[in-house]
Amino acid sequence: MTILSFFSSDDIFFKLLGVDGQRESHELSGDVVAEDFSILVGNVHQLEECFELLQNYSFVQWKEDQKSYAMHKLVHAWGYDRLCRDKQYTFSRETFQLIRNAVSGCSDRAEDKLRLVPHVMANFATLANVNEGTDSRLAGILDALVSTGVFLTDIGRFAEGYIIEKYVLEKRRRILGEEHPNTISAMNNLAITLGDQGHLDEAATIQKEVLEKMRRILGEEHPNTISAIEETAGSGRGAS
Repeated sequence: MTILSFFSSDDIFFKLLGVDGQRESHELSGDVVAEDFSILVGNVHQLEECFELLQNYSFVQWKEDQKSYAMHKLVHAWGYDRLCRDKQYTFSRETFQLIRNAVSGCSDRAEDKLRLVPHVMANFATLANVNEGTDSRLAGILDALVSTGVFLTDIGRFAEGYIIEKYVLEKRRRILGEEHPNTISAMNNLAITLGDQGHLDEAATIQKEVLEKMRRILGEEHPNTISAIEETAGSGRGAS
């Protein structure tokens, strides 16, 4: 199953593939990876058969303590490297959708959310790699990555959230320009995360720039401008 190479190689559990211990329906959005895979996703019995076959060939190993599979790192790398760039893009997009579904359907338990982080970051790394130099493909991804960054920062994974939010800001600056509202919003998100990490001076500098742009582009009375004023005041109190 090539798509496993687009998750983290460790702790591959069925919820990532749309299964919660019983048969569930799941529709892939965007590109379809393969007809066979669209049948497998959400079907616990067929997935079990596939993993049993992979285990027979030592491609994956069952980890009883985690109740999940681990994929041999060389097999994991080979599954990605053997694909052409277009296929890498297709698989990374579909894995991204599966992970988004897992995030949205995750329980409120901290350990369940933290379990998704390695898969979020592994998939982000492939997305960033296959989309390098192809900004036209990013339009539908950047907005979704914003929510991914929010998920990470909400569970206290500020370092990982910063990586994604910085990427979103860099791409929006290049694609949309410095003055676009989405670019300004990305700046604001990054500033908040920097503040959460304790980088108060840097956060304050960015938030002041955000406020200046919002005042000029949106006006003093716009809700986003008012919110930026409050955030700038807060960062100013904490910054040295």
